[in-house]
Amino acid sequence: MSSEESNARLAEFNFQVGRHVYLSNDFTFPKLQRYMIKRELNGYKVEEGDETRSLIIDYLFEATSLGIFSELYQNLEFLNLSRIIGCHNIVPSIDPRGLNELTFLSINNCEDLECIMDASQSPQGESGNPMMLSKLARLYMQQLPELKQIWKAPAQHVSLQTLTALSVYECNNLTYIFSLSQTRSLVQLKSLEVSRCERLECIVKVKFDHNEGEISVEYENRILELSLLRNLSLGYLPELISFCSENYYSTWPALEKLDLRCCPNLTVNNTELEANLQYLGENLNTLDVEDCSHLRDTIPALLKHGLKNLEELNIVEIGVQVVFQVEAIIAEGQENKLFPCLESLQLEDLRELQVLLYHEGPTHNFSLQNLTDLTVRGCIKLRRLLSSTLARNLLQLEKLYIWKCWELEQIIDEDEDEDHLQPICFPKLTWIFVGHCPKLKYLFHISVAPSLQKLMKLEIFSNDELEEVFWDKDGAHVMDYDEIVMDELPYVSLKDLPNLTNFWPTGYQIPVPLARVCCCPKFRADSENSGAERPQTTNEEDASQEGDVSVDAREEEDDEKYD
Repeated sequence: MSSEESNARLAEFNFQVGRHVYLSNDFTFPKLQRYMIKRELNGYKVEEGDETRSLIIDYLFEATSLGIFSELYQNLEFLNLSRIIGCHNIVPSIDPRGLNELTFLSINNCEDLECIMDASQSPQGESGNPMMLSKLARLYMQQLPELKQIWKAPAQHVSLQTLTALSVYECNNLTYIFSLSQTRSLVQLKSLEVSRCERLECIVKVKFDHNEGEISVEYENRILELSLLRNLSLGYLPELISFCSENYYSTWPALEKLDLRCCPNLTVNNTELEANLQYLGENLNTLDVEDCSHLRDTIPALLKHGLKNLEELNIVEIGVQVVFQVEAIIAEGQENKLFPCLESLQLEDLRELQVLLYHEGPTHNFSLQNLTDLTVRGCIKLRRLLSSTLARNLLQLEKLYIWKCWELEQIIDEDEDEDHLQPICFPKLTWIFVGHCPKLKYLFHISVAPSLQKLMKLEIFSNDELEEVFWDKDGAHVMDYDEIVMDELPYVSLKDLPNLTNFWPTGYQIPVPLARVCCCPKFRADSENSGAERPQTTNEEDASQEGDVSVDAREEEDDEKYD
């Protein structure tokens, strides 16, 4: 077909911008300066207003048909391929010239793809043009069952100096991501996410084949620095053993977010941990660790040094006995520098957890003064959650969620309170949820109640031994708490509390908040002991359906896990 004919057809094609059209088998695109072409189930579609040179191909497209775009590949910037049949590699199969203007590449569900770049298949052979994908900045790959290597080429053919983001998802034949030489070229990498790759053993594999450009271990620096990496996420990788093989290790001077989930064989050796301690202590913002059993000693070892920019900490299904193990005595004036920015703390399914904080020095030197959200769930050996000293520092706490802590006897450890004359206050607390803690006899001492001026929601469920919501020791010293005003509390739900008798301690004449009460046979809402003047309501449907999340739904979700 002549260029005049091709241009004439393209003019007709462009006339239908925004609509799907069908092209003849002999159609080829001429060189274009600006375009965004989509090939979908209903045909091709061109969209206006996008300045990038973009090609999006989806829905069971034969790789042999990609030739119609051959004139576009040389200056193509954005390429998204999904469900392409018969494509074994991107370079050179799609473009032997190397796609050297491409900055974005996304490949999804291409069942025949074996590697992204294969220099051995290049028309020039392995000694051909070394420049391939030389401007690639973002690479996203998912559901590629036959992918065995990302880059199959000697070191001189692969330069990843422009790569800033890499995401790999469900590529179950991959055993590693980078070679040693490739890793050393990752000077711009900022985000690395790898998830659900069943055979992946390491992120960086050190090879000893000089034909692939690797250097002898004897003369190599074993530290691999990813100087700009800010986000590292590794999830659901059952065979992952380490970040680097062969006793190499990486450092992350700029890391802000670390997410490690369901990597049961992942280990971090002491050398690697010590090399990163200073960096993480200065920069880490978010730490998520879930079901990584070999990190049970690593996480407390990291936390004991303090992370002064950490805002979010989530620890799930790890055999730790202590979360904050502060061994050194903190100097006067340094107590708020361990976790001064921590706002959210989630502890879930820590079945060996016995204490939140262990401190050899004075406990008043440890503070979580900016914590707003505290969730403790499935910590079945925990007997006391907060020391009274730590509780006094939680002046910013807004949400408290406690669920299925079977041995929990006290939320605040009253037995070790050395400064009982100083009241514990939660002036910003808006939501309290406590459920399935069968040994808990009460929530808080009565002295806490005056500070709960912003409380909007109180939910208490299935705590078999709970007798009072607020307590006072032996009821011996009834004090005047006129400042307690909770009868207008918007939402109170009490459910399945067989031993609950009072909301307030015996002898206190304080109105009881209007509550949704279900299956609390001993509860006396208007007895002379409680001093309540307002009636209760009994609406089981309201008690289970209202609130942020259905209580029944939570129970159904957790029953299989805990029972």
